[in-house]
Amino acid sequence: LVLAFGKAAVEMAAAATRLLGDRITDGLIVAPHGTTPRLDSGLAFLTAAHPLPDAHSIIAAHAARDLVSRAGAGDLLLALISGGGSALLTDPVPGVTLADVVSTTRALLLAGADIHTLNTARRRIDLVKGGRLAALATPARVLCLAVSDVPGDDPAIIASGPFTPDADQHPAAHVRYEVVASNAHAVRAALAAAGSMGYRPAPGAFRLEGEARRCGERLAAAALAATAGEARLFGGETTVTVVGNGRGGRNQEVALAAALGIAGTPGIVVGTLGTDGGDGNSPAAGAIVDGTSAARLAAAGGRDAAAALDDNDSYTALLSIGDVLVTGPTGTNVMDVGVVLRS
Repeated sequence: LVLAFGKAAVEMAAAATRLLGDRITDGLIVAPHGTTPRLDSGLAFLTAAHPLPDAHSIIAAHAARDLVSRAGAGDLLLALISGGGSALLTDPVPGVTLADVVSTTRALLLAGADIHTLNTARRRIDLVKGGRLAALATPARVLCLAVSDVPGDDPAIIASGPFTPDADQHPAAHVRYEVVASNAHAVRAALAAAGSMGYRPAPGAFRLEGEARRCGERLAAAALAATAGEARLFGGETTVTVVGNGRGGRNQEVALAAALGIAGTPGIVVGTLGTDGGDGNSPAAGAIVDGTSAARLAAAGGRDAAAALDDNDSYTALLSIGDVLVTGPTGTNVMDVGVVLRS
């Protein structure tokens, strides 16, 4: 049996069906709204909302619970887990409504909560998270293959750990868990690509984490310290404490803050992007800025970069000068990647 859910669910399920063929007897794919199904998978296909769950998330969770419950003693349940799974499978515990889950999630996101805090809260109020699907799968064997979108690749935090009980609960001895892709893979691939383009690649001296604006300042400092011909690659995921009313996301805030720090310095490019192709409440994945970005923004007649940051309006500012990066959904999610290039 195959249960694939998250932003990479379609491609992961397609790979499983190619490898396993008719040994798959039943299965379900749950992906974000707008995802195109792969007809060659032969599995049931549902979509739901992200990052805030909707009524379809409850329908998907019920379908997942039904599938997992059908697994018997001689079966193997292959769980293919990727970022976004927490919202896509949502089934509130008794006494908690969908509106409660949405308001709690929204409040934590706006307050700048990191993914560990957010998913720890989700585990407490949901019937599929916190190891509850593992319990339903007993006595079948379960193999979880995960694409990690969380720092540290903790199985309890990835998709809020539907197959990973809390430490004080009975361990899920019938569950094997493997992380098959993570932010580290993306950074290594970016380093290799930079080397193939003639740069001297180097891993960044810090991770992208904490408040996005402060992280952008650190990226700018790293760019100014880089030597000619160097490429520095950074991985992680920042947070944004939303106080304004604009459009943007963590990667665009990082880039816009970096643009202020490198203003007037030639030969420097700083880019940051979400590997899923999305960034906050904007259609962009991130942004690419250089030493002219701040001046171009001022010349465009809009607000300056600092004012845009104060209003969490990085997308509007960067769009006005053509510095946003739009990829569309990528079909995966391994957090964020930042790059500094110095010519």
